[in-house]
Amino acid sequence: MTTSRRPAGQPSRRGPGRPPDADGEETRREIQRVARGLFATHGYAGTTTRMIADEVGVTTAALHHYFGRKTNLVLALWWSTTDTEYLRLTEAIDAVDSFAGKVAALLDATVASIRADPESTRFIVSIREDARRTPELAEIVADNRLAALIRGLVGRGVAEGVVDEATAPAVRGTLAALLLGITTMSTDLSVERIDQMTRGSRRLLDGTLFQLRPGVTAHQR
Repeated sequence: MTTSRRPAGQPSRRGPGRPPDADGEETRREIQRVARGLFATHGYAGTTTRMIADEVGVTTAALHHYFGRKTNLVLALWWSTTDTEYLRLTEAIDAVDSFAGKVAALLDATVASIRADPESTRFIVSIREDARRTPELAEIVADNRLAALIRGLVGRGVAEGVVDEATAPAVRGTLAALLLGITTMSTDLSVERIDQMTRGSRRLLDGTLFQLRPGVTAHQR
């Protein structure tokens, strides 16, 4: 009976009981992990497939096998990273009933994500900005899930009678500005400064951040 032998020094591709594609899945996850960090640091244009392959320890041909072109890889990363983020935000909003509670939960969940996974936050901020000047990343620019989430939240406020329907667009814009501002600025700020921003945002929304002169409304200033 003849037996096949691996060449001397060549490691087994999988251990006993490991699924045939286990190593492939591990390699795919490692490519995603490394690529996310490089894109977060160097941006889309500044990150090459050679950089990714070298850090993972595979060839560029192997990288292409898993994800195709660099564009395909960054789009796959965008959707997997933001899918996780929007699921977390949605669960936080759904866990409370009132409009005010949902707004607070949204702010808290956003900051919690930033603190728990700053690299993913840097990736989202960097690639969203790169997408504005990169035609092949147009679907990132067209991603309107944040707008849809905020629209649904403010719609709840209108239904509760705590948001006037005429001012709903302004409320949506304010919430978007706060969330995007905190997320974008967090890439350059300390945890303490992020917490300050969050507390200030909450007080701005509940009207206790500053006091106007008697008889003067905000829109008159």
